[in-house]
Amino acid sequence: MRAKCMTPGPRRLDCESYGTRQEKVGTVMAHAQAVYGHTVTQADAMDIANSNDGSRTFFLECAEKVQGCAFEWTAAANQREMV
Repeated sequence: MRAKCMTPGPRRLDCESYGTRQEKVGTVMAHAQAVYGHTVTQADAMDIANSNDGSRTFFLECAEKVQGCAFEWTAAANQREMV
């Protein structure tokens, strides 16, 4: 992913992580339908990622409702063998 983010041109949604849980806007948008029952805009996804309560709720619900969702976060993926 790093190589794709270092190339010139428009920034990809998954190149930056936001908020205390380091959520990517693309991750929130990709799983919003499963978590909330509807899609979200890029601005809404940014608000969720930057909100302490919003990002916590998203992470917990995504981990419960979407198989493998938790491992989309680097910290969880790095500890996958322990889970």
